Amino acid sequence: MHYDTDVGENFSIVGLRFYCSVERGTFPQYRWFLNGTVLEGRGDFYWVENQPEQSILLLSVGRSSAGTYHCDVSNSFDGTTVISSEERYIDKEVLNHLPTMVVAVVFGCFLFLVTLVTTCCFIGLLYRKRQCLVEKSTLDLKLGLEMHNIMVSDEDEGFLGRPCIMDEEEYMEDEGVVRAARIIDSDQEEVESTDEWLQLQQELKKTLEDEIPEKSF
Repeated sequence: MHYDTDVGENFSIVGLRFYCSVERGTFPQYRWFLNGTVLEGRGDFYWVENQPEQSILLLSVGRSSAGTYHCDVSNSFDGTTVISSEERYIDKEVLNHLPTMVVAVVFGCFLFLVTLVTTCCFIGLLYRKRQCLVEKSTLDLKLGLEMHNIMVSDEDEGFLGRPCIMDEEEYMEDEGVVRAARIIDSDQEEVESTDEWLQLQQELKKTLEDEIPEKSF
């Protein structure tokens, strides 16, 4: 004997279907019992359907249907041979009561999910904090590089501005040096030309002195 359940809207068991059958035999006769009382045909909370290969007991779960159920199978030609199934207690509260193992499994899964979500959130916060620190460090580094570039450019501009003044001063100094050099060169040229003129005068005077004695003879 075994049974199936019908589940309602709130996931509670509202109906049962009992099945009773034998592996072998000819013309079996089935009878259902509730607390030792035979259930035949159709009642307020049950309905018996006999088939050649099995018998089905449809049961509505409620207070009136609570009790112990079993079925007997006998040969229709010889009613002395009877086979009884195991007894099964049916109660609405018992059927809708969750087993301890199921409760433990559900609670364990719920606790695991809560722990997993909490861990993921914690890891996410740590990652976000680390990302913020990295972004802040990167921003500080960029600002530092920009400040360094600005300072270097200012120094370069100052360095480039000073040679202009120095070049002008050096130009004035170089111009004075050039003038002095020209004066010195001109003086040297004048001295050289004066020396040459004196030398020419001496040579001319010497030539005249040599010619005068010859004419006197």
